[in-house]
Amino acid sequence: MPTAELPADLVALQAAFQDADAAVAAYVEATDHAPVDAPADGQEPAPSRKVWSDEESDELERLRALRMAALKALWGHPVVTAAMAGGTWKDLHIQLKKAVSAPGWA
Repeated sequence: MPTAELPADLVALQAAFQDADAAVAAYVEATDHAPVDAPADGQEPAPSRKVWSDEESDELERLRALRMAALKALWGHPVVTAAMAGGTWKDLHIQLKKAVSAPGWA
């Protein structure tokens, strides 16, 4: 199926999933930075990992749930179901990503 023939609702579902996935990654990146004390001269900094607060963990779980809902909606679309059953999901997925990144898609 050429990109121009993809159903608009399917492209919208792909865009929603990509946005939700990016939101999870951005939140983790923004939250998972622990301040590191400067090491003494000649010493390597010790690796550190931030301990997330309950609020941060809850927000991450909320974002993950949105991502999962978007993925389930995408996978439930009849065109995706047919592509998975017919073995053409990989090609469809590539077309969807191109369609979402095409100029004019919002």
